[in-house]
Amino acid sequence: MKNDMWTKGLIIGIIMLFVGTSGIPIICGDSGLKDASKQSRDSSTDWWPMFHHDLTHSGYSSSLAPSTCHVVWVYQTEILILASPVVADGKVYIGSNHTYYCLNAKTGEKIWECITDGWAEGNPAVENGKIYLVSRNQEGENKIFCLHADTGQYIWNYTDCYWPFNPVVYDGMVYFGSLDGYVRCLNALDGTFIWSFSTDSVGISNSPAISDGNVYFGAGNGRMYCVNASNGDEKWNYLTNAKIMECASVSDGKVYFGSCDYKIYCLNAENGQSIWNYTTSYYVDSTPAIAYGKIFIGSRDCNLYCLDAGTGQYLWSYTADGQVDSSPAVADGKVYVGSDDGRMYCFNAETGTKIWDYMTGSYVMSSPAIVNGKVYIGSYDNNLYCFGCEPLADFSWTPPNPRPNQQITFDASASQDPDGTITLYEWDWDNDGVYDETHSTPTATHAWANIGNYPVTVRVTDDDTVTGTMTKTVTVSGTINFTIDITGGFGVTAVITNTGTINATSIQWTFTLTDGFILLGKTKNGTITSLAAGVSETVKVKPILGFGKTTIQVDVTCAEGASATKTATGTLFLFFVIGVK
Repeated sequence: MKNDMWTKGLIIGIIMLFVGTSGIPIICGDSGLKDASKQSRDSSTDWWPMFHHDLTHSGYSSSLAPSTCHVVWVYQTEILILASPVVADGKVYIGSNHTYYCLNAKTGEKIWECITDGWAEGNPAVENGKIYLVSRNQEGENKIFCLHADTGQYIWNYTDCYWPFNPVVYDGMVYFGSLDGYVRCLNALDGTFIWSFSTDSVGISNSPAISDGNVYFGAGNGRMYCVNASNGDEKWNYLTNAKIMECASVSDGKVYFGSCDYKIYCLNAENGQSIWNYTTSYYVDSTPAIAYGKIFIGSRDCNLYCLDAGTGQYLWSYTADGQVDSSPAVADGKVYVGSDDGRMYCFNAETGTKIWDYMTGSYVMSSPAIVNGKVYIGSYDNNLYCFGCEPLADFSWTPPNPRPNQQITFDASASQDPDGTITLYEWDWDNDGVYDETHSTPTATHAWANIGNYPVTVRVTDDDTVTGTMTKTVTVSGTINFTIDITGGFGVTAVITNTGTINATSIQWTFTLTDGFILLGKTKNGTITSLAAGVSETVKVKPILGFGKTTIQVDVTCAEGASATKTATGTLFLFFVIGVK
């Protein structure tokens, strides 16, 4: 593990020493803005506008989230991605090397890029149409700066800091920590200085969490601090046994964070008193996500942990093949996290069961962002990945209990695409895997000639060309009931009526006379090709020759399996049957 850490640090150091500088930020526009504008300012969307979703760093989104590792798009940068993406107003923002990128969140198309004179690996924050970024330069200027989020146009910058880390915006103010040991507060409109707080430590490498007017952050001296958001006055601090590298998360009056002393801590947010702690096997360099009464956090001991948020009780863990420096994200009952083994993982949040994983080309230290059913995450393989949901196919039909040859209307409008729209509906009527009809609208009609159970499949395709299917069985049914009326006369007559709801086919009938002295016509049979519901057919048996009382029986069966039998008695007198009853 230590060798891996050294290798990653060396890579970053080489990049910082040898990449060139370019003076003030250079903004390069591109053509993805039009499509992104269609998604922007949607108040119903749970955006991910800063690291770990919100000011409390909950790492939780109300969005749906993908159950499969379908890659919607990949955007390749010039060099490794250590930073974590943020997503707001239809755009995704990510830093790599000396460049911040603004991409269309749906398509991955570049909208603009900003080239800085320092290392652009900070996690941005987006608020009120502005984006706040950091630039770090080991030998030159360090700064936090503000651009128009839509266009990348420069607004202001602040340079009185060293190696600034990820900003957050709250109540018109920007808060950020830096390696000079300070947390600073600036005016979000113009970047003017408001206050600073010194930890007298080797630095602050995480993003402040803000809750109830308080700012929470950890420092290299091993202390977790709480200061007043308005003036920076210290309220309390709590000492751990090693440096704190990642962010705190705040929920339900508690502060959660990890430390390089191998522990996960829970403190009282109001007074900093310890509530519980849990010991892992190595550094905890991951920001906890909080959801469903649980916390989810990674450790450099290669585990993702799930603990009870109230008590710290161990619930489950998953051991990856590399360190888990990535900070988990939670949505839709699932947990997403990256690992140094190169994989992006998805787990069931309740049980820890792995749902899927996806192998990238290198370390995944970036942390996921979840928006509109998509998950965004960077990798050391230089790529930003977007994973998307499959569309959810569903359909119903009317009438619910169809009869043979009855037109059935199928409606797939209940299908949905969590991260887009459905553009195509295909229907397979005969369960052969071949789609017989294609429509751009969700309705179709079909009928079957015979009763039976018919599997029907609809395949829907969304605007990302991802498909989803649903198969249901349609039962075509109905009743066939025969009534038989027997009369006498010259021979015997039977009127066979289908009193059911569906047509009968290949109706076999048989006349049988028993008893009496029968010389001719003792048995006779025949076939009626079909008999529609509500229709009668008359069958007459003649000649008959005999004497005495006789029993007349008529049996009827059909291809659909329905049958009927009727008996009557009468008296034979030569060619006549009289007194039938």
